[in-house]
Formats: sequence, structure tokens, C-alpha cells
Amino acid sequence: MTRRLTPQHETFCVEYAFNGDGARAARFVGITEKCARNRASLWLKWPEIQARIAELKAERIERLQIDQDELVRQWVEMANVDINEIVEYRRVNCRYCWGVDHEYQWTPAEFRAAERKYDRLSDKVKEREPPPAEIGGLDYDITRAPCPDCPECRGEGIGRLIFKDSRTLSPAARRLYEGMQIGKDGQKALHVDRAKLHEMIGRALGAFKDKIELTGKGGGPVATVTSEMSVKEAADLYAASLNPQK
Repeated sequence: MTRRLTPQHETFCVEYAFNGDGARAARFVGITEKCARNRASLWLKWPEIQARIAELKAERIERLQIDQDELVRQWVEMANVDINEIVEYRRVNCRYCWGVDHEYQWTPAEFRAAERKYDRLSDKVKEREPPPAEIGGLDYDITRAPCPDCPECRGEGIGRLIFKDSRTLSPAARRLYEGMQIGKDGQKALHVDRAKLHEMIGRALGAFKDKIELTGKGGGPVATVTSEMSVKEAADLYAASLNPQK
């Protein structure tokens, strides 16, 4: 017997095709928290529901113009991006590494600013504090490597984070890169979770299997079904992630 889907069923299908969570979709259409999981399990067994969900997913893929093989290829490229293409951690010279006689080394602009600041001090303060001295030189280069013989840093230098210009990233790195987070603790480059990418690639290629528990009366498990995620299902999952629910 062919069931006729109600508006509630249609909304359930749309929501499930969007987020892939049966209980959540059931709650969205008004099913109580207590019954949502069981009702979703029941509805998802209906051929009519399954067909409608497949149709909605196919429509989304078509709208987004996602070719499944191309999608998996892009995942692989993103997963293989060298993270140094986005951000690097470098050890660079400290201020004493290459200064004359390992004295503090300035840049020209820094030294001029220090002189102007000193000139604004009161005579009383100047009696206690000496003017800035350029005995270490004015050639500090922040990109230079540490000096192995530096008495201050012992050749270790100082750590520096280098955030790359997003305009020059490769296509795969651009897809991986999600912007910058700037807060009280400094800057952080955001990127797609590559562990999740590896998992999605594995599922698309059938390397992983999911265990799906079907619930019976009262919410108790009655059966466990092991299934593999196909390339199409992985593509559907990715397509949904491109348009997350607000």
C-alpha cells in the first residue's frame, strides 16, 4: 500500500534531508522529545519517506552543482594541504643575536621612536634614565635566523607565528582556510577540521562502517544495522554542511 505523505511528513523529510538527524527532524515537526526517536525510526522505514528524502538530497546536489567524484577529490586535496601554507611557527633571531658585541639591536624606525619618547621626558626623569643607545646597531631583521653563539637566547631565538596572505593561497588551501580569529589571547588562523575530512573521505570510499541502532517500544534497542556510507551519502553530508542551519 502506498502511503500519502502529509504536510507534516513533507516537513520532516525536508528537515531530515537538511541535517540528517531523525530525532531532531521529528521534534521540528512537533513530535515530543520522548517519542521523537521512535517516530523518526518508524518514518524512516517507509519507502515513501525514503524516496522523498532521496529526491530532496538529489535536488540539493543539483542546485549546488556538486559532482560527487570532484567533491571527494577536493576533500583529498584539502586533507593533504601543508598547514605551513596557511600559518607557520618560526624560530627567529632575538634582539641580541646579531647586534654589535651582542648588544640590543634596533630597527631604524624603533630607534627614532625611542629618541622622540626620551625627548618628551622631563629633565628630572632624564637625570635618572639614560638616552637610548644604538651600540648594538640599527640593523635588526626579524626574518633572520638565530645566532648559535648568542649569549642571551643561547641560539634558540624567539618564536614567531607567521600568518600567510590569504590572497596567495592555493585553491585547496583557500577551501581549507576559514578566516582569522582575533581576540584577547591574540590571533588564530581557523581552518576546516582535517581529521573530519579524513573521516568523510574514508566513509565515502567505504573504509568505515557506521552502526545504526533501531529503537523499539519504550526506546529500547531492538536491532543493530551495520551500513557503509556511499560517495553519494558523503556528498549529501557535505552539501548540508555548506548550508548549516542558523
